[in-house]
Formats: sequence, C-alpha cells, structure tokens
Amino acid sequence: MTRLKLHLVDRQDFHKYYEAASGMFVPGAEPPNVGERVTVEVIFQGGPRVLLHGVVLWRRTTGDARARPGAGVGIDGAEQAKIRYLLGYVRGGLIDVRERRRLPVRLRVAYTGQKGRRVNFTRDLNEEGAFVRTAEMLELGASTMLLISPPGGDYRPVEVGRDFGTRVEVLSGLAAQEMVVNGLTGTVADGTRVRIAQSATK
Repeated sequence: MTRLKLHLVDRQDFHKYYEAASGMFVPGAEPPNVGERVTVEVIFQGGPRVLLHGVVLWRRTTGDARARPGAGVGIDGAEQAKIRYLLGYVRGGLIDVRERRRLPVRLRVAYTGQKGRRVNFTRDLNEEGAFVRTAEMLELGASTMLLISPPGGDYRPVEVGRDFGTRVEVLSGLAAQEMVVNGLTGTVADGTRVRIAQSATK
C-alpha cells in the first residue's frame, strides 16, 4: 500500500488540507491513481504522527502556486477516532494538558515492533504512557508490550495474570521473596535508597 506523507509545521495548517466533507489533500508531484488504497502519515513538527487509511478520490498531476499537484484522499469511516484525536490536538484541548504533565526521561525500552523485537529509548513518560523514540511506526491502536528499564534495577520480563486494580497477579519471572518496583518518580536514580512499604509484603 502506498504511503503518503503530510508534513505540517503549524498545527492550524491541518485545516488547509482536511475537510470532513471532501477528505484530505496530500501534495505530491506523483500522486497515486484514482481508486488506489493509501496510507496517509500526518506529521506535526514537534508533535504527534498519525496514520490514516483511505482511498484516492481524485488526483492533480500538474499545478501552480494556487493549485498544487497532489491527491485527494477519502478517509475511511473507521478512522474517525483518529480524526477526532487530530482535531482535538489542533484545537489545543486535552492533549496539551497531558503534554505539560510529561516527565522528560531517557530510559532503555524493549518492545515488539512490526519487524520483531526492538530496543530504543524513551523521550518522556507520564501516567498515561511513554513516548518511544523510533523510526518504525506502529498503527494507531496496535497493541505492544514495553519492557522499560529504570536505572539501578534488575530488568526481567514477567508474565502477569489477573489485574485487581491496586494489585496485579505475577504468574512467572519472580522468586517468592522478590518484589517489583512498578512506579517511577523524577527523584529515582542509580544508588537511590528505597524503603519497602508495609503494604508491599501483604
């Protein structure tokens, strides 16, 4: 499937290329043929990247300053959740609030990508997830498991079972007397002394 890239310097530029009624215009000197299935990668400078699937509705092979060459893409109906995400980002809604709570920290992370196991580093973390530096994009909504290695720990994958909210069942990977650190703060570093809370042994 052909991948088209739409680079946006300013988030407000998104409205220049997308309209709900007509779809998305992606500039390009060699637009795909009408009817061809494509993936549009929307890239905000310093912001998120989102993949949208659709079909080419029309194409313009020549143009000028007022009408650039490119393709008009009808975005699939199943991509509406991604469109709402993009529109929320453009409006500066809840996504901006989340950005301000991010902790910039570089930690080693192993995960499963499209081509197998990958090892990279985080750019930042918050209570909702991690930003992983990688050139290999995963589809929005795809599931993967991250093994994040905080400094000063023993990093082993564990198999988890039932989730009880405040407790999670560990099926394998730990000995009976071992404990797990399942939270990070900006004050933890190599050599930091920690105190085991009483509730951790119950």
